[in-house]
Amino acid sequence: MKKIYTFLFLIILLQIIYADILFELEDPSGDDYGAGNIVYPEHPMFEKGIFDIVSFKVSLEKDYYIFSLTFAKKIKPVEHHEFKYNYSLPDDFILPLVHIYIDEDHIEESGFVETIFGTNVNISPENAWERAVVFSSLSERYRGALKKKQPEFEKRTIIPEKIYVSKNKRELSVKVPVSFLGEFSPDWGFTVLVMSHDFSQTVFKNIFIREVKSTASQFNFGGGDGDLFKNYDPNIIDYIPPLFQKQKIILKDYDKENRKFTTVYAVYPLVSQVKEQSVIGEVKQISEDKVVINLGSNNGVTENSELLINSKITVIAKDVFPELTIAAFINSEDWKDIELGMKVTVLKE
Repeated sequence: MKKIYTFLFLIILLQIIYADILFELEDPSGDDYGAGNIVYPEHPMFEKGIFDIVSFKVSLEKDYYIFSLTFAKKIKPVEHHEFKYNYSLPDDFILPLVHIYIDEDHIEESGFVETIFGTNVNISPENAWERAVVFSSLSERYRGALKKKQPEFEKRTIIPEKIYVSKNKRELSVKVPVSFLGEFSPDWGFTVLVMSHDFSQTVFKNIFIREVKSTASQFNFGGGDGDLFKNYDPNIIDYIPPLFQKQKIILKDYDKENRKFTTVYAVYPLVSQVKEQSVIGEVKQISEDKVVINLGSNNGVTENSELLINSKITVIAKDVFPELTIAAFINSEDWKDIELGMKVTVLKE
């Protein structure tokens, strides 16, 4: 019987290996600090790096998409029997919890901007999502909690029963029916969030997401901006931001005083690949909220055009004149990294 199981496992593994890769994105190693200050829990099962994404890949294999995430460290099942006994954990329970929100039409405000209860982030209206994929070792319980708390999300979210772990233990994959997402489009955008499962959590607090609290303890992440009644800082450990944007700047842009979550943005892997940089100008003026560039409508700049400064910082054109553009920063801190005379290019489809 053991030989039969081994044979079946090899067939499944080969199916995943030989799938057609649609795209693959890399993410920096060592950024599993959320908004910048996260401290891992003290219990040894929370090994540094097990929530740290280093790549995200989507493949196509017959009637299934395969979503795969590679992490910096090996992902090991929770082996502590007291947890399994008290919380009825499956033998293959793993700590990473992954949400992937998919913008299928790239139309502003056409989908949801809120996320599953407990992430403490919203998605930008221009990246509003239509479908979601969740990696959860508690798939049946997760689906039940989601249906109870956010039934409109449950209908648009798939939580595969099986999470495949690669031979080197660093890659997690799930299979999603093509019928659920539809035919793949290069316009799709992906918001990828990694959190930690909290198997003791109830639907009244959040949906199985371990909170980031102000102080780390045996089972709590520290480094957050805790509040006795309500937390507004994100419970995200790692996130794949758009090109040239910084994770910690995006994630720390919440407003506790005005009770607002931070806004996160999707990545559009294939859209970004077909863009070309053209028309070179330079920075003429800088302030905290805007930058003036000697490029304008004569150079093809229009309102909401993306301009790239020094090949690193993306700004959005707001006021466009024939030979001048006033642009806004996507991230509020980026202005500190800009100097007069830096080269600017217009990103065109």
